[in-house]
Amino acid sequence: MPNVLHLDDLRKGCSGIIPSWGDFMADCALFSFASQGHQSGVLMNVKTDNGNELYTITWEGVMDFEMEKSMNDDERATDNAAMCIAILLVLNRTPYTAFIPSRKKSGIDFWLFLKEPKSLHYSFADARLEISGIRKESRTNTLSIRLKLKKVQVKKSNHLGIDVYFAITEFHKPQSMFVTK
Repeated sequence: MPNVLHLDDLRKGCSGIIPSWGDFMADCALFSFASQGHQSGVLMNVKTDNGNELYTITWEGVMDFEMEKSMNDDERATDNAAMCIAILLVLNRTPYTAFIPSRKKSGIDFWLFLKEPKSLHYSFADARLEISGIRKESRTNTLSIRLKLKKVQVKKSNHLGIDVYFAITEFHKPQSMFVTK
């Protein structure tokens, strides 16, 4: 039986993700799946450190013209959609419950925490999260190619000695990779 990721779970937010941001990410994910011809209930293969796992992706609502206008920037919509999937996978597959977005040039997207952080400083983080989204995979832009690029990018924070999770999602097939280093 497949695991389930319900996009609307992020709409209520979580530690480090205010509800309005979670709502936007969920809308981006809905759009990214729907614009590739998928409906709620679509199956997504997730490649993990322990092999492949099947997830059912569900959501409420539909893509309409107003949403299409709002999501006209495919790259921005795909990035936020990938964040939605990544955060839901972290909450589903790991003990981490709190997120703090990293600052630019840190090499990662989020700092992860096992419990509510007492400080915004990254030195208190328990792990790192790097996210990437692909609207439609091509021969030169695959999950594996993107992972290689991301492994180089995160070296900026490797000195901290904490795990890094990579979450890369492709919305056309759809498929995802959720692995740690």
